Amino acid sequence: MKFSLAFALGVIACAGTPSGGPRERVRDFGGCVVPPGTIQLHDQLDGSAEGWQYFAKIVMPPSRFEGFLATCGLEIEDLRLGHEHAHLGPRDASGTLRTWWRLPEANAVAGMSGRHRQLLVVERDTDVAAFIVSTNPSP
Repeated sequence: MKFSLAFALGVIACAGTPSGGPRERVRDFGGCVVPPGTIQLHDQLDGSAEGWQYFAKIVMPPSRFEGFLATCGLEIEDLRLGHEHAHLGPRDASGTLRTWWRLPEANAVAGMSGRHRQLLVVERDTDVAAFIVSTNPSP
């Protein structure tokens, strides 16, 4: 993605200030706070000032998950089981899905207030992976 002045102005308009790193982008574009003890964090921001898509993957210990949900404005009861997610995900320039965005079949989903945001959750034996999709579609 080429960085342009229009995109920078769009980021400032949407998030208040340009984001400095993945943790800040998760907060600014995803609407959640990355918890301490995070095992893995990947993110990708695509688009322009007119319309953008943001994707983040946050892998955390299970003990941090409920606190993480609270920062998103959600509770465990807000999660629904099962969700079609094949169409979601960040892609590279050739259109191939990024390798870090692989969700197994079983997952839960919750819609978050505000912008068009979804949280997809995969609970595994040793950790919890949270996938955030946030969009600001073109008018």
